[in-house]
Amino acid sequence: VPAGSPVNIVVNTATLPAGSVQTEGTNPTSVTPVGGASVSAGVDGYQAQGSVTGTIYADTNGNGTQDGAETGILGATVFADLNGDGLFTVGEPTVTTAADGSYTITGVPAGSPVAIVVDTTTLPAGSVQTAGTNPTNVTPVGGARVSAGTDGYQAQGRVTGTIYADTN
Repeated sequence: VPAGSPVNIVVNTATLPAGSVQTEGTNPTSVTPVGGASVSAGVDGYQAQGSVTGTIYADTNGNGTQDGAETGILGATVFADLNGDGLFTVGEPTVTTAADGSYTITGVPAGSPVAIVVDTTTLPAGSVQTAGTNPTNVTPVGGARVSAGTDGYQAQGRVTGTIYADTN
């Protein structure tokens, strides 16, 4: 490399594992070579990312199985709890469910277990879980999708009445 003029050292990210994101260093890295010496371009770290899929449905009969007429729940929020506190933190991968109740969370760090959490405040009022788990622990695989399964929720009703003392 000719000495004295800055050059950009570029990592060809197309040659990295699918879904990789940079975790350390810069790309490109600008260096100025010195005649007769080596100049470091630094260290670049990359982490493979995965994605997590799943489905949330309205279990209208409460039997814990998605029967033919039971539809997905639209607009439920699902997130990858990267810091393990059970609460959404800014920067954690988050999505909302499609009309069929499906979701795909991308950009989830691969290799370590992560909790996938359904924000129950975004479900129909009074919903209780009848199928699946919340949170669901999965281990994402770099460049691949893993399933968090299917979660069913049934909206609960309320029964009211009056009890009185019938004195006569």
